Amino acid sequence: MGRKAKDSTAFTDAIRSATTSIGTVKTLTPTTTIEILDLERVSTEDDVREALKRDFITSLEIKRVYQTKTTPRGQWAAFFPD
Repeated sequence: MGRKAKDSTAFTDAIRSATTSIGTVKTLTPTTTIEILDLERVSTEDDVREALKRDFITSLEIKRVYQTKTTPRGQWAAFFPD
């Protein structure tokens, strides 16, 4: 496997089989967190998901959405950790 290989499956499998009795192996991937502030309370989680998927040029996979409590002004924030 080269240093800049895109597929690390072979390396992960080799390490996993070599360390079966002494540990666990996880494949980690880079992540991004998107934070959107001052959303109106009438905006739903689905509204925000649809807008992000519509407006992003590249594909966007949203795994989780965290919402803050509504502020006294009726606004909230959404967090999308990837």
